This record gives sequence, structure tokens and C-alpha cells, in this order.
Amino acid sequence: MAVVLAAGCSIVPNTTYLQATRADEAGDYGKAARLYKAVSTGDTSTSLRQASQFRLADMLLEGQGVARDPQEAIRLWQTVCDGPDQAWRRLAYSRLGRLFEQGLPGHIEKDRIKAATYYAKAVAEGNKVAEDGLERVSAYPDVFVARHAEEFQHRDTSPAPAGTMRAFELFKAANYKPAFEIFLWHARNGNAEAQAAVASFYKDGLSVTSDPRRYAAWAFLAARNGNRRAQLELGLLYRKSDQLPADDDEAEKWLQAAAQQGVADAINELGVMALYPFGKNRRPDPHLAFRYFTEAAAAGSTHALVNLGDAYLNGIGVVRDRTRAQAAYAAAAARGHVLARQRLFAEFNIVPSAAADTPGPSPAPSPPPANTVAALQKPQDTSPKQIDMPTAVDVYSRLSRSVLRLYALNTSKKDNEISQGSAVALTTRLAATNCHVLEKKEAYGAKTATAVILFRLIAGDARRDVCVIQTDKELSPIETVRRYEDLKVGERVYAIGSPHGLENTLSEGIISGLRVRDGTKYIQITAPITHGSSGGGLFDERGRLIGLTTLGMDSGNLNFAVAIDEALDILAKSK
Repeated sequence: MAVVLAAGCSIVPNTTYLQATRADEAGDYGKAARLYKAVSTGDTSTSLRQASQFRLADMLLEGQGVARDPQEAIRLWQTVCDGPDQAWRRLAYSRLGRLFEQGLPGHIEKDRIKAATYYAKAVAEGNKVAEDGLERVSAYPDVFVARHAEEFQHRDTSPAPAGTMRAFELFKAANYKPAFEIFLWHARNGNAEAQAAVASFYKDGLSVTSDPRRYAAWAFLAARNGNRRAQLELGLLYRKSDQLPADDDEAEKWLQAAAQQGVADAINELGVMALYPFGKNRRPDPHLAFRYFTEAAAAGSTHALVNLGDAYLNGIGVVRDRTRAQAAYAAAAARGHVLARQRLFAEFNIVPSAAADTPGPSPAPSPPPANTVAALQKPQDTSPKQIDMPTAVDVYSRLSRSVLRLYALNTSKKDNEISQGSAVALTTRLAATNCHVLEKKEAYGAKTATAVILFRLIAGDARRDVCVIQTDKELSPIETVRRYEDLKVGERVYAIGSPHGLENTLSEGIISGLRVRDGTKYIQITAPITHGSSGGGLFDERGRLIGLTTLGMDSGNLNFAVAIDEALDILAKSK
């Protein structure tokens, strides 16, 4: 390994140091470590000592030519930080920042606050690279609180202006400014309820400017002090917010804390996280997700009832059971859940009762039955009503936002060709497309009216030409799917994609054949598709996703979509 020398260092030649660098470059790390140690403790120039200490710390951290000793590596880098040579100081500060940001399992705990401190010192010493690290860790609310400590604690000894009950009274009367001042006093004094209230003020911009970072910071303090509502919100922020990093470890920590305090929606979100993880070392676990959904539904989560219905409908972590799926959706729809009503309409041709259609806020969840699972086994009499099929206008207005124009490119300057295709949002975080759209490309993204969405590949099968991609942005998912085995030749279908870059183009046709080639299920259609349509959505007459448009012929009206079953199978096997 070549020896790293700080730019701008003035190092006086030293025989021992030169021997150390030569041994290092030759791969004789044991000899190099002994020589670096001699220089680092000997009577030589300070710059040489810093250089030797820096490289020896590297070797101690990795166990390269010397027994692994991360704590001694940290001590040596701290010694380098105390030296007079600025170039070595800024390198050592940056190295310590990175070490505490990432941690070292079994040796060094992650400590973002320490990482931020070291990164800030590196930046102050002129290390531009450390600016990225400082920005990265400062996005976390605990670091924001530590770096703005004076804002989150009392700066005077004046008595409280009033109690929190008075603040709540003022808040209910929409007298927000004095309510905020009272809450803020108690929040700075460590009151968890007041901290959660201040977080809400910054979230909604009531009497103060809306500030996502201060909202997250106060929510963090409230969550740390045991406020279960703040724990749920913080967990969701780590899963869904653009302001906080997507971090499954942090999300799980706070959602588990809320779940242990009986927050049903936190249990449900743990299920969502088990099914759609972000972390590189996490894989989808449908069976764990199903257990969480079942527990959350029993605890009263209406969202969990919908997820439970989806699990039964699509065989996610459980055997497919349409009867139980319908019962779960009906229970959620009775509580006013809009998505559950859509599922009943799209999948079972059921119109919920008039009570569920009443405008206004959703009613509060009613207490769950003693045995929710048993109740699902005996679905309510929903009295299905036949309804008219939606028009092409209806299908497009409901589903066009679920189909994205997808770009794929390489960041290399040698290859700046951009591939274009389409992708379909399956969930709020996952989308499916054709693998050939992504082939030989390393970066994928889509642009909406409000955001640029970046994706990463999490699963795929080139033979079936189906890839699943994931984002930490919020997508508008399709409503439901329909399996290949239920399709019939002659059914009307709609394709939505971006042929030749013409975003969200609708075409109409019929199913002209059902084919299986090399074990892959294809739907032959007359709906026109062409270049750019690849990965787009093929929907049946009721708007259920049945496939991904894959191949369009220039003549003969021969067009194909790979059945959605293939995408669901790939996703299930990626766990």
C-alpha cells in the first residue's frame, strides 16, 4: 500500500521513515509498522512523527502488520490532531469523524455527535471533503440538538409563564403565540409533552416559521423522554421524511419504543419496514411483516387491517385467502379508510355502506374484536352491489401518477448515453420495471412535478426481464393487482407508459393471447406500445395492475407484457 502523505507537508528526510515507507509499499507491513513506531516515538521532526503516527494508526485499525487495536489507533490520530502540522491535523480529524460515524462492530460504538465534532474541526482546518461528512451527520436530530444546545435548554432562571394546561387551553382557542411561549419554557425544562407540542408548532408553522429540522429535533427530545407519539413520529420520519436520512436502524429503534408503549400504528409500521427495508444488510421478511400486521390489527390499527388484507390477497407471508382479505378490507372501510374502500371496489366489486362515504374526517378506530384473526375467518355480510365499469378516463386519472418515466445512465464521462423507459410504483417505496431499461447502467431516477426520485436496484431476473427498484421518496402506488391465472382472452386492457419519452401516454386494447415462454408468463395485447413503454403498467378494465409492458412490434399489432405475477415472485424471493 502506498503511504498517504498530506498535501503541503514539509517533511525533512529521515532514514528510518524512508525505510518504513519502502517496506510499506513493498507489502512488508510488519517491518513497516516497527519502523513507523520508532519514528513516531523518536527524536525526529514533528511532521515526520505525525506522518508516522497517522499511518501506524491505519495499520492498528486494520490489524495490518500489527495486532489490531482500534483504541490505540484512535489515540494516535488524536495525537496527530494535537500536532503543529495543519495538513496532518485535518486528515486525522476527518478520519476520526468517519470512524465514529460508521462505528466498528465489537470495538467502537457509532457516535454521531463525536463524528460531527471531528468533522467540524477538519472543516475548520480546511478539509473540504469533511464538509460532506459534517452535512451528512448534521441531518440527524441528535446532532442538530448537540450543535445548537443553547436553543434547547433554559438560558435564564425566570419562573414559568404558566402551566402546560393553560398552554393547551390557549392552543384550543387558536391563540398560538402565547401557547407556544408557554410550551417552549416547559420544553426547555425537559417536559416531554411540551417538547412534543413545540415539535408540532414547527411542523405546522403555527406562530413560528415551519422548520423541518427543529420539528425533528424537538420530536427527538420528546421521544427520548418517553413520549410515545413522538417516538412514532420520529420512526416515521426516518422512513419517509426528506429531511432525515433513510435509516432503518433508527426507525426500528423508535418504532419499537412506541410499540412497547402500545402504539398500534407503530407495530404496523414495523411490519411495513420488515416487508420493504432500506438497509443494505436487511432483506424483506414477509412472514415477520404478516405477524406485525396481525398484532397491530388486534391492537386497533386501521392501517394494519388494510395491510393484512393485502397480505391475504397477494399471499404475502401467508397463504392467499380472498375471504379473509375481503373481511380485513371491510373492517377497515367501516372505520373510514379510503384505501380499503378502493380495494373493495377494485378487487371485490363492492361498494361500502353509505356511512363510509360520508364526507369529513375519518372516524376514530373502534375497539378491535377480542380475536381479530378469528373475526377475519368469519367475514361480515357485505351485500355486494354490482356497479358500472370505470371508463378509460377514470382509469387514467386514478393510475397515471403510479407510472413513472424512468431514466438510466452511467456517471462515467465516457458513457453519457441515457436510457429511457417506464416504471410502476408497487408500494410507496418500491417500483417495478424491465431489466433491459437498466442494463449496463449504474444510476436510475425519475422526475415528478415536485421532486427528483433516485432509485437503487434491490432484486431482478434478467431472464424474465423484471427488476424491482427502491427509493426513499414517497411514491403513489397502484391500488391492487390481478393474477395471470384469472385473465381471459378478449378482456379490455389499458397500457400507461412513456413511448418515445411522451410521458404517461394511455393506449387501449384487448388481451389477444396468454403465453408462457421459458417458464415466464406473458400477456399478448393489442394496446400499442413502443420504445420507452418498457416497464410501464398494463391494467385491466377496473384498473388492476396485471403486467409490465415489455415488447412492442412495429407491425402486426403484436405487443407483450410480462405478467405481474413474475414481479411479485421476484420480490418474494429477494428476502
